[in-house]
Amino acid sequence: MRSLAWLFAAGLALLSAACEHTSPLEYEPPEALPPASDALPRRLTFSTGADRGPAVSGGVLAYSRMDEAPGSRERCIGLMPPQGGTLLATLCPPPAWDDSVTTWVEPVISPDGARIAYVHQKSGELAVLGTGRHFRVAPLDDLMAVEFSWMPFLILPDGRTMDALMKPSWRDSTTIRFLAARDFIPKVKGGGAERFTDTTLIAQALMEVDLVTGEVTVVPGADSAIAYAPAPDGGTWIVTLSDRTRLLHQAPGSSEWVDVGTFSDGVLDLANVDGLAVAALTDSATIEGLVPETGERVRLGRLFDWVLRVAAVPGTRWFVAEIERPIDSFGGPANLWLMELP
Repeated sequence: MRSLAWLFAAGLALLSAACEHTSPLEYEPPEALPPASDALPRRLTFSTGADRGPAVSGGVLAYSRMDEAPGSRERCIGLMPPQGGTLLATLCPPPAWDDSVTTWVEPVISPDGARIAYVHQKSGELAVLGTGRHFRVAPLDDLMAVEFSWMPFLILPDGRTMDALMKPSWRDSTTIRFLAARDFIPKVKGGGAERFTDTTLIAQALMEVDLVTGEVTVVPGADSAIAYAPAPDGGTWIVTLSDRTRLLHQAPGSSEWVDVGTFSDGVLDLANVDGLAVAALTDSATIEGLVPETGERVRLGRLFDWVLRVAAVPGTRWFVAEIERPIDSFGGPANLWLMELP
């Protein structure tokens, strides 16, 4: 009995000594590592779920990520160096008190790296459409300390309805541009039954919101824009619904749109990569560049099955592409890849 008491006391002493070295629940993250390879194209994300909506600003790549954990439907925000490597942070919404699902999507960091804009969406467990969707701006170190919030629902001047937004970007410290969008729900018939598949968003117009006044306006002449990017001269490039192949340019301070050139197919998304208009095309696998000065087209590759987004890395010839990994006819998860202009 004496020996057992001595062993018990010694164990307590060792346990106490161990607790003095590390506080309870204290976590020390692993050492940040660079990309595994310098080769390009380079895969940046390796989640089993979907990594979508890339945006590079403030020197950081921000995107929406969802792991395939059993029963998980929440989306978090991932932050990482644009060149790849260890995640800088994963920012997740707090657990809901009810059975609703909360997601954070479409993140973009302010140019000074201090704030982040994102879409907060809450929906019921069995809901087809997202509800409670809000566009928010908050400090990067505390996404729940919301500085600005707006529910994106309004009637556009031509009577169309907007209930969502896509691809926000910081025009300046108090103005954010975005594509006004609406929910679209594909329905599929099979075996005599009709069912809903996942929702998608249809872009309708280029708009901007003033974070000081809360005023939301359509960019003049861009009321049918489906893709946009900042132009090298400080103006704007857009592609419109009336001609999904034609690139238009608006100079700073002007309300006129001028033809720049034509892509070989319809445009899904657009980016300004070192002065070249780079587009993901609707043929699903092609990334194409357009030289604004000459209208010349440059085929950047047909390496993947489905390219949905392109995001420029400012100050470089790099861009991040959202590549969907097809599983069935309704699509599948996505990863992000880093690419470079030839």
